[in-house]
Amino acid sequence: MTIRPARAGDRGALAAVVVAAIRASFAAFLPADTLERWLADDAVGKYVASRWESCRVAEEAGEVVACCFTDGDLLDLLMVHPARQGRGIGGALLADAEDRLFGAHTVIRLESFAANTAANRFYEARGWRAAGRTTDADTGAETALFTKAAPATAPRAATRRSS
Repeated sequence: MTIRPARAGDRGALAAVVVAAIRASFAAFLPADTLERWLADDAVGKYVASRWESCRVAEEAGEVVACCFTDGDLLDLLMVHPARQGRGIGGALLADAEDRLFGAHTVIRLESFAANTAANRFYEARGWRAAGRTTDADTGAETALFTKAAPATAPRAATRRSS
């Protein structure tokens, strides 16, 4: 697996990964009519078209299998194609995003649907902490806000040379 910046030619693959992941996971907690209305409006295509330059992808054998969008201190969207989930790809993309975000911010944030328990457990297991709740404007569903502080750097131990 390779993690790299997205390219303009990846936009179709990015949208396909996001739509497949949404259909596979969001259907468990979003009403079907809400989900289909949101997807029919091409919200994913519009999102990808406007933000692909802030995306990094995971690629296997030349195929985009996952993506991660960031915006300032926000991990905006992390999706792994359902056929590739459970293989460490999401964790690798998350670690990559955290490294880049912590290069510029001491605290980073993300939002997840409150009912998306699998995603929320994924983030919590990697040190993200719940920081509040709000309502998603597009779906009306409750979202959970998460934050993560940059790891403290351990002071280097002074070593003494014997003379």
